Amino acid sequence: MTGRRPFPGRVAAAAVTIAAATALAAPAEGAGSANSVDGVLITVAHAQGDDVFADEGHASDQDVIVTDDGVLVPVELPAGVEVEAGSQVEATATAGSVDVITSFEQDAADPAGAPSGEEGEEQDEVQLETVTVVAQAPVAKDGASHRAYVVTVDDNATETDVPVAEAVDATGLALDYWMDETDGAIGDFTIADSRTFTPGSRCPAYLTLWNQAMGLYPDVDFFAGTDHLIVYTPDDCTYEYAGIASVGGRLDGGVVHIAANEHPTIVHEIGHNLSLMHSNLQYLKDGRWKAHEYFGLFGPMAGSVGADFAPGAVGASQRYFLGLPGARDSTEHMLIEMGMGDTRTITLAPVYADSGTTAVRLLDSATGETFFVEYRAGGGKDAGTFYQSTSSIRLDGGQVRFGPGVVVSQHGHDGAVSVLTSLTATNRWDAVQRAGTTLVDDLDRFSIAGGATTTEAVKVTITTGGPNPSPFGEEIDWLRDNGITSNWADGTFRPRANVTRDAMAAFLYRLAGEPAVTLPRRSPFTDVTPTNTEFYEEIVWAHQQGITSGWARGGGFEFRPESRITRDAMAAFLYRYAGATATATGEASFKDVSRTSSEFYDEITWMANAGISTGWKDGTFRPLDHVTREAMAAFLYRLAA
Repeated sequence: MTGRRPFPGRVAAAAVTIAAATALAAPAEGAGSANSVDGVLITVAHAQGDDVFADEGHASDQDVIVTDDGVLVPVELPAGVEVEAGSQVEATATAGSVDVITSFEQDAADPAGAPSGEEGEEQDEVQLETVTVVAQAPVAKDGASHRAYVVTVDDNATETDVPVAEAVDATGLALDYWMDETDGAIGDFTIADSRTFTPGSRCPAYLTLWNQAMGLYPDVDFFAGTDHLIVYTPDDCTYEYAGIASVGGRLDGGVVHIAANEHPTIVHEIGHNLSLMHSNLQYLKDGRWKAHEYFGLFGPMAGSVGADFAPGAVGASQRYFLGLPGARDSTEHMLIEMGMGDTRTITLAPVYADSGTTAVRLLDSATGETFFVEYRAGGGKDAGTFYQSTSSIRLDGGQVRFGPGVVVSQHGHDGAVSVLTSLTATNRWDAVQRAGTTLVDDLDRFSIAGGATTTEAVKVTITTGGPNPSPFGEEIDWLRDNGITSNWADGTFRPRANVTRDAMAAFLYRLAGEPAVTLPRRSPFTDVTPTNTEFYEEIVWAHQQGITSGWARGGGFEFRPESRITRDAMAAFLYRYAGATATATGEASFKDVSRTSSEFYDEITWMANAGISTGWKDGTFRPLDHVTREAMAAFLYRLAA
């Protein structure tokens, strides 16, 4: 279909970082006036590109507020604001956005008068000045009944309308899939109503489409319960996606737009309503970890590769995330503690099996990261899936191997999952482990060795903790040999301990060769004195060199020596120590670092360009995380080189 992306898009859950009734910014005077946008916040992220196997698989987010009047309005949140999906918010918009709010209200109230525009074009968004969370998202109960409202678009200008009976049948098959996969967590999933309607414009953009279709059911709240609105548009409408949907809390309802009437797509989008996010792929290329959205081609939340393939069973990570009946009982748990090796050989039944151990959950005690090991045997609910039918694909100039085998994935807190790959000697990425292949974590926290497989089971050998308490042994030895650090009194280095700000100053002072320091008559910092600060001379030196200026407070400046240093502040210290003056240009080096959101954007980008930091394998830098001692050893080692 021309211009249609085969991968379904979705409405993504915003990060859960704000508690209920917490004001993110003070409401402007006149709240409740024309510049008010109050309602439930969701976020739309839909895919770019037309080719299912394009090398760049990114998603761009679009936040949306469902107003108290039931109107969907696209918004841009203030910088740095994150809100839990489904939260009730009160917001104020900039003066220049009032006309955008009005146009959406008129569009929903009078579909016939809606402007035609271009087919599937995106709408302007409302710029928000303030957002206040007034209520958290409701939590659905296990065994709740779900209802689907099926709507098809009647377009007199085309003969490719989806007949309502066909849409009902297709929806029913998808509902049956989720009834079966949720193992009783959904009490029943039925079609409550089906209708046909004519929108105010031909092939409207998804927000306009949803606004008008929701008007058919004024008494149904699709964002506060377990009701689902599923809208089908004609086949010859041109959209950049096959489907798009809202995501709220666990096992919620929501809205769906189906642009390509294919079973895997419908299943995928309803999965978003139920709070699941995409199944992605992580792989190592040119020494850096890269993430490719949708390409964890196992289960319904991977990208749709066509109607000929079955969606497959929901994976172990997402079953655990949903808290489905039996998911925890069929999962074995292993704790990752560096230096505390643990090796087990475990017999895994296929992930879709009704009995036996179907998954192993690995929890990193230091970071909280969670990984899952499962067996995809290619039978049962996985029969006819893409991975079962296809041995390999081309991606990013290389080859990724699929097929039956052991799958290792990292669990995302938002319901996403990333399939981890191992790089072979022939530069092929293996998305599954079989007899003779082993996936080793890049930090040596665990290794997963595949074994001989049958259709009923596989034996996997899992080692956690590793023989080396740190993957940066060489760098730590260099740090000690050069007198930059010494062990603790008990003979340990404590690689996972955090670096404090005073220790950071001491590391740089020693790296500089411990130069002579002319001490001032008065300390540059109110909380640093010769008598109460272990590294007083080192901190004074760092201040004199322009490496740190501290925080202004009460007419003076604080250094906060015992505070743990963050990764972005560490980047600034190293940048100034090196005398760097570079200003970053071009694309950002890390997906969570931008000029608008990161105070030390130039410094972090310099670190990446200088090869001092490669970030995490998911493409992030995590600027506000604290720096560990082992990571500090690596950064200083690379800086010195």
